[in-house]
Amino acid sequence: PSREMNNVTMYDVLCGRDKQAFNNVGNRRMRVLVALSLPRYLEETSRRGKSQIIKEVAESIQECGGRFLKWDAKSQTYQELNEKKVHEKCSHAFRDMVSARMATSCNSRNKVSGNKKVSNHCPRSLVPFDCKAILQSNQARFNIIEEQHQQDESESSEEDPTFAHQQEEPIDNT
Repeated sequence: PSREMNNVTMYDVLCGRDKQAFNNVGNRRMRVLVALSLPRYLEETSRRGKSQIIKEVAESIQECGGRFLKWDAKSQTYQELNEKKVHEKCSHAFRDMVSARMATSCNSRNKVSGNKKVSNHCPRSLVPFDCKAILQSNQARFNIIEEQHQQDESESSEEDPTFAHQQEEPIDNT
């Protein structure tokens, strides 16, 4: 079923595990922010510290005008999430990214011997997280999105010079 996207902006984050939510610009922006914050998140040992990092990501989305929205089938509209649900959504994004990094790191450490797969022990605490290339790539994507948005805003706020010129000339009725 198609969902009405009229009130969804490029900064909004959509809840859900479907293709529409995954490909939404706001969700992609959130994944970039999570990736940029991931090294701090992984270094943080306290629950309170991790929670603060999660809160910063949510706030940075909201400061740009982004909202966290969930489709309500009954009203056939997107509804804004409360603060607790926003925190859960961002927490889940961090856990997903950590899990994906672990799976990638562990899979690259597994060896194949003939037809038998021999797995090295890959404990959570020993997996190195070298996210430099990923962070640089995501930062570049984020910068492109940000530049495009600024360009769009400046274009929409400027008048078309051809019309501005016509408006400046006085009308001679004689």
